[in-house]
Amino acid sequence: NAQTCAGTQDFSGPYVFTSVRLLYAAQSVTPPGTTVSATPLIFTPQADAAPGTTGQYSLTPIGQLVGRASNAAPFSNVGRVLADGAGVLYATRGNDPSFVRVGTYTVSSECMMGVTLNDAFSSSDKAAVSFQGVLTDRGGEANLVQSSQGSGALVNFARPLLASGCSSLSLSGRYGLSALGVDLSPEASPGVFSATPVAPVTVALQFNADGGGLIGPPAGGAGYTGSYTVNSDCTGSLTLISPDKKLTRKFAFALTSGNAATGQVTRAAALLVLDDAGKLAGIGEAR
Repeated sequence: NAQTCAGTQDFSGPYVFTSVRLLYAAQSVTPPGTTVSATPLIFTPQADAAPGTTGQYSLTPIGQLVGRASNAAPFSNVGRVLADGAGVLYATRGNDPSFVRVGTYTVSSECMMGVTLNDAFSSSDKAAVSFQGVLTDRGGEANLVQSSQGSGALVNFARPLLASGCSSLSLSGRYGLSALGVDLSPEASPGVFSATPVAPVTVALQFNADGGGLIGPPAGGAGYTGSYTVNSDCTGSLTLISPDKKLTRKFAFALTSGNAATGQVTRAAALLVLDDAGKLAGIGEAR
């Protein structure tokens, strides 16, 4: 709405992100104007620094994003970064509170945004991945598409519900959940995906979060049950089990503010990804 931006200072502070690619991204064997064949980097989840190896990505959220975006297979994940307002992005490793530089970003006066990420948590040298898109909501959200090696990946940044201190109490009450994705099964072999079409997956349901980690159906009706955990950085995991106990869906999520109206008590919304690496990939939300 005719928004203008002052620069990198408009993207500042903590952000949670969701990333996804739902289709196999084909790459040209011989890029136009070249004579050298190009193959995508192969994503191999291993320990952070496997001795004597190269091309391994860490199991941190940033490592998973960079590694999978460099590949060509469907994926989805969530994580959190800190923007310094001067064009540098930082992240932490698990419970280690130390911030590590994981990328850079730019913001133009037209609010166009560019982000470059690298897996700084791995000792191996690997190519960075880049994204471009638009910064909206006065720095509250950024929506980007992949613009470097690999293709077809989307990354969305949003302000977390809290700067720190989220807990199971942060997710409480009745929610409607919707998500879409793809089923990658079966794999041709462990970690190797076939070129056959993937099967679509859709999810639409309601649930009650009790504020303590348990999920129940809406009052007076049968529905999904399950459990959830919320980390202090406002990311978490959610498991839902169908009423007949035959279907289980696992999600990773990041909590953001579900309303912005003046005078309203802030209620959490959950940005979701289907969380079954190598089997499912998808994205959705619960509000």
